[in-house]
Amino acid sequence: MTDEGDAFTLLHRDPREVLTVVKGIQVDLYEATGEAELRVAVDYGPIGLERDAAGAVVGIRRGHDVVRNVARIEPLVAPSQVWVTERFKDALERTSSFYHAEAIDPGIRADLRSADGAFNVKKTGSSEPDHFLRLFRIVEPRR
Repeated sequence: MTDEGDAFTLLHRDPREVLTVVKGIQVDLYEATGEAELRVAVDYGPIGLERDAAGAVVGIRRGHDVVRNVARIEPLVAPSQVWVTERFKDALERTSSFYHAEAIDPGIRADLRSADGAFNVKKTGSSEPDHFLRLFRIVEPRR
């Protein structure tokens, strides 16, 4: 986790635990400030951490696509929502979880979507190539 700016990075193997931590942060933030307007982007995949001689994390040696994906998705997320990639959704579906991922309404960010509904998460204003991802929104079961 970093403490600079208004973002943090969380690495975990279990998709259920990721959502438990994220929801816990939302509750803690709300109880401390009266607001919980977090925009959360989550991807799933292997990450390899680079460590110094003392064992402290100093960088990422593999898994740059996972980190890049969340960095590109987060600005698109509506406040107080959690958006996830198809890889995360698939991993979540392999567990028993209170939460599930559902399709994002087709009218949301239609300017960035392909005909099949995938989002172009290319960094705005950059010359990087288009990068399309299928994204989903985390929801609690209807009661």
